[in-house]
Amino acid sequence: YGQALDNVYLAMQIYQTQQDTRAMASIYNSIGTILEKMGQFEEALQAHQQSLDLHYKTGDQQGIASAIYNLGDLNRTMGDKQKALSYFLQALEMDQAAGDPKNIAYSHNKLGFLYSELGNFAQSAIHLNQALALFEQIHAPRDADWARTSLAKLAMDQGNYNEAQHLLDGVIVRAMKQEYKSLLVDAYKLA
Repeated sequence: YGQALDNVYLAMQIYQTQQDTRAMASIYNSIGTILEKMGQFEEALQAHQQSLDLHYKTGDQQGIASAIYNLGDLNRTMGDKQKALSYFLQALEMDQAAGDPKNIAYSHNKLGFLYSELGNFAQSAIHLNQALALFEQIHAPRDADWARTSLAKLAMDQGNYNEAQHLLDGVIVRAMKQEYKSLLVDAYKLA
């Protein structure tokens, strides 16, 4: 990761010279992601916050939502699930305002995961089912199966093993046909 970080910092210097704010916002996002992978969470938070600030400056709504997600994910990783929830709810609002069903579905999926981690299974089910419905509506079968796998885990967490098995059986069959190896691994771990 060290070499990647060096390369990204070099790109940042170029964009700063060109005063390309949108590119700098994207580079800060990359810096944050690399620092997070390196376990440097506080520095990663600062980079993602700088990315968010620059996206606000340029008015790039998609960039703003992406930076908010990154801040939410990082806070979740760091254990501040309430702060993560706040960020994810903001991002969902932005995605709904933009009207992109795929991003709205991803927002619901993230919220479903987080609510499950918080022990709020009812809210988790609501968001995961909304994600599933949207993924099916936009004909994104792989994403729909990810949502089904999440719903299966939620069912297992609540002791509803028959429902979990029903969800996973279909996921496994479709994953084998489409060769979704990572999805198969997740589904078999739960089955």
